Amino acid sequence: MSGSLTDAAMFNGKPLPWVRDKVAVGAQSKLQAVYRDVVILDALNQRVTAYNLTNNNLGDPIKMAELRSLLVTQATLIDADHDALPDQWETQHFGNRSATAETLTRSGLSTLVCFATGLSPNSTTNTSPLALELGTAENTSRVSFFQRQRLGKVLGIQTQTRFSSDLQTWSDLLPAGAVLTRQNPYDGTGTEIITVTSPREERRFVKLHVTAPQ
Repeated sequence: MSGSLTDAAMFNGKPLPWVRDKVAVGAQSKLQAVYRDVVILDALNQRVTAYNLTNNNLGDPIKMAELRSLLVTQATLIDADHDALPDQWETQHFGNRSATAETLTRSGLSTLVCFATGLSPNSTTNTSPLALELGTAENTSRVSFFQRQRLGKVLGIQTQTRFSSDLQTWSDLLPAGAVLTRQNPYDGTGTEIITVTSPREERRFVKLHVTAPQ
């Protein structure tokens, strides 16, 4: 499909636009794709295989199951050394699987926190999984805390935002008047953005608690 009329039809009323190739990008050539290919990529966006829908009619339950199996296989994270870090993620950032969940990174955070919050373990600039923003809404001063966390339950990792007014007692219950929202940025990191907004009426501390299965 091409042209302004078909473009509008593809975009109109859809939460996500269709992805269209451009000559300058040349994705079709790079992915070795032909007409009606479902190109399956790994976690590093490298081509694994293609499943052609002309040759494989998804009206056939067997063909549907084949495609589903291919997709699920690539979406399943492997942790062969049982350190709560996906093997592919370790190799991508460290070149090997020698890191453990407790290994400190260049950012000063543990590898577990970096993975759980979508941060690069090799970054020396983006070094905090929490961000703060002050603002005003409906004539009320408000404070918002932002964090990222992995979508779904990945390798049994749990991420909790905890609150305190005195740095002694912590709770994962939202403070009175606070509102929590979730947003998937669809940026390829596999994370969602958690925002907690509350009135600036009292002193409040926030920390991120990340744990891996024992």
